[in-house]
Amino acid sequence: MSSLLQVYAVPLYKLNVLMGSRSEKSLNAILLLQQDFLLRISNDDEEEITCAQALAELVNGEVSSEHLGHLYGYALQAICAAIGKRLPDLDVVSSLDWINEFDQALAQQQIPLSLMSLMYCGPPVAIPRPDDFPFIGGWTPEEVAAAVAPLDAMNTDRLNNDHAEALRTIKSWVKQTVEIRDAAIIGFYY
Repeated sequence: MSSLLQVYAVPLYKLNVLMGSRSEKSLNAILLLQQDFLLRISNDDEEEITCAQALAELVNGEVSSEHLGHLYGYALQAICAAIGKRLPDLDVVSSLDWINEFDQALAQQQIPLSLMSLMYCGPPVAIPRPDDFPFIGGWTPEEVAAAVAPLDAMNTDRLNNDHAEALRTIKSWVKQTVEIRDAAIIGFYY
């Protein structure tokens, strides 16, 4: 069984400036760009707020519902999609053994990244932490830059097909991300 990891190359300076900025112009632009995504997420009438309201609260710096971390997680994803670059998704085998084996393969290739970090280390900005999907993680701009040379030198001959394909995907993420000033890779795992 596999799960989906959606990934974005996001300029951290843009993200940090936006959070709490109270910028109505930025908020309206994101709401317009991400309206379909926000509507899909907010189909639960039992929630106190919608995902669009959670997004507005993040931009305005006024979080009202600490226990709705999942909505703020989805709102953060909408922000990342609006200000960042969507990178190819990665189907991840839903097994800690598979993820740990993959991270060991990264370490053996001297690639200073961890799939576990990209999936679970937490958001790069302060939001109420989701206790369920989406799980959020990331790699800093420094980690991404440090991975370029080892990824260029990688050898996938000894890896199983799933690991080799995932490694090629990560290499494409890193190559695209280093071209964007101060960009981190932020992952949303479902």
